[in-house]
Amino acid sequence: FMMNFMNPEIGVAEGSDRQWYDTDYFVVFGTTVLGVTIAIIATSIPRVLGVDISNKGRLFADLEMLSCAIMQVWSESLTYLMGSSQSAKRFQIETQIDALMGKHIASQEHIDGAWWETFDLGKTGRTRCLMARFDSLAMDIKDVLDVVKNCVLTETFDGEHSAFMSVVGDPAWKLLSSTRDLMWMCAEACSDGLISEAEQRMLKSVQDEVKERQSALAVAFRAANPHISADLAEEQLLLFALSMWARKTTDLVDRVIKVAREGDHVNRVGPFTAICHSLRDTWNPKHTCRRSHIMFAFRNWLSIMV
Repeated sequence: FMMNFMNPEIGVAEGSDRQWYDTDYFVVFGTTVLGVTIAIIATSIPRVLGVDISNKGRLFADLEMLSCAIMQVWSESLTYLMGSSQSAKRFQIETQIDALMGKHIASQEHIDGAWWETFDLGKTGRTRCLMARFDSLAMDIKDVLDVVKNCVLTETFDGEHSAFMSVVGDPAWKLLSSTRDLMWMCAEACSDGLISEAEQRMLKSVQDEVKERQSALAVAFRAANPHISADLAEEQLLLFALSMWARKTTDLVDRVIKVAREGDHVNRVGPFTAICHSLRDTWNPKHTCRRSHIMFAFRNWLSIMV
């Protein structure tokens, strides 16, 4: 239809004996309106055959999946480094770490899409704001996990590996377990859009436990008296990365509690502001003037003109 419309030899048909409802223009207009109407109705239907298909309904599922994926990576990485020889397990861990960014992108799409379903009103709006904060802060460890991936792939299990890990292994497991519990509690606290005083006290209690176990790991590390060498480089980097994850998780708790206390998650992004931001981002010269974007537009323009 559009190609015929742009073709100067065809153009807009005039003087046709066909009824107005039998023309290409009415059919295209009618199908467009029908498609848009179905899309709007589908957005407003939360469940189909018992499955929640809305963005807002998938927020906690995304957060749960992302948190579980991060926890699984840490558990399997430490289990592998506690072993005595290389195995194909290291390639599975590498795949899991690489897949985290895809999970993060999917959850971010649902977080952004949930705004259009609720306009950040009421409980869902608060939940979306808290989960958006949790999602961005939880993925701060992506660079740390890249270090873990390198440690897992290059560890040879030679030299003083077994003696060193026998000293630091138990404190490392305890720190991992407490950090995992803290991250999970934080995700559950964000899921209902309101962090109560009781939840804040529980988070603070587990946060203190994580800090104590960080100190215990540091004591065990010094007791092992490792010297700086290539032999224990991967083991030491893994422990530093684990401690960094614990630190970022405790910081995550502080920031989420601060957001709840100051009421930042109650602030609304109005429809007019959202539309202005969308238009600004769409026509931002930083995006429209990129070479890849210009080449894409030029190739499409050239194919239409030819």
